[in-house]
Amino acid sequence: MSKVETVIVTDTFPRNSDDYYGKAVYDLVRELVKLNVNISVLTPVHTELKDNSFRIISPKKALPQIKYITLILNFCYVAIRLLLLLIFNKQKVIHVQWVFPYGIIGVLLKVFFDVKVVITARGSDLRVIPNRSSLVKKLIEYSLRKADYVTCVSDELKALAIKLKARSDETTTIPSSVNQKVFNPNINSESIVRKYNLKDNFSILFVGNLIPLKGIKELLEGFGEYTKTDPTAKLLLIGSGPLEDYITNYINENQLQKNIVLVGKVPHSKISEYMNAVDCFILPSYSEGLPLVILEAMACGLPVIATRVGGIPEIVVDGNTGLLINSKSSTEINAAISKLKENEEMRYSIAKQALAAVSGRYSFQYAAKENYKVYQKVLE
Repeated sequence: MSKVETVIVTDTFPRNSDDYYGKAVYDLVRELVKLNVNISVLTPVHTELKDNSFRIISPKKALPQIKYITLILNFCYVAIRLLLLLIFNKQKVIHVQWVFPYGIIGVLLKVFFDVKVVITARGSDLRVIPNRSSLVKKLIEYSLRKADYVTCVSDELKALAIKLKARSDETTTIPSSVNQKVFNPNINSESIVRKYNLKDNFSILFVGNLIPLKGIKELLEGFGEYTKTDPTAKLLLIGSGPLEDYITNYINENQLQKNIVLVGKVPHSKISEYMNAVDCFILPSYSEGLPLVILEAMACGLPVIATRVGGIPEIVVDGNTGLLINSKSSTEINAAISKLKENEEMRYSIAKQALAAVSGRYSFQYAAKENYKVYQKVLE
């Protein structure tokens, strides 16, 4: 079979080699090109990345960031460049990452060109965005109904996609994946342990946007309560966002300067060092798809505390590969941290089983093979 000419459309793509945003799409593309796929990546994100194995089509300069104007500019950029690609390059498959807003471009162009459209749902595009307005919901339903195939990163999202008019026989789950060459238990973390004085102190790590949706306020309250029984415990917060000032004020008002560290942004390639330096990972989000950061923590052999939302229960089995808690509960956060701290045997058992769980189905090699099967199916 000749190479499958594919264009992957995404607005999540790394801006440079240290950027975490969209890294999952980049790593998937890197694996797909090893198969029989000739890929162009089309993104409205200005990126400095260069890769000889596939073509990257992006603006030469960053588009203006002015809320709704940015959305319109991004949409127009993708629509025009995709149209030109189909006219001059004869792509056979359009693979859209995130249902909205670019899914609608793909299915409309399909009317005029001999091209197949695959749409991947990743989380908020099905869980949050359809609730914004009836028009947006109708556009999403139309995109899912007209797509040749729909893939979802979790079974929970698959059920949502079918509820939103995706055809059940043309919808499947291909889970999020983790780069196990970067994330594994064998990363040297001594410099992190020394820098933050973690050696003899129970330590917890959070990685993500510092926004209310991630459960940051409850995390601070729950951990703050926990330090009353373990005054040397450490919480490291990696990320940035609008709650940075809130976090700083909370630390100062509660005299937790020796316990909570606002690390800030960290290059994606360095996050595994932090994961190998701490005792457990926590993600107390209100809403998620199938969070890549949990898979990365599990791949580093970390016990995970996470909320029962989205696709998380598909990978975090309570008491087996992690601990599950309800969202918006600082009390449950405190209890879960205490449980892991007090039971070292449980901690090691969970870490071992978590590592085993991610080694097969959650690899980019697996995801690439499954996506390639989808391309073959729609082209039959």
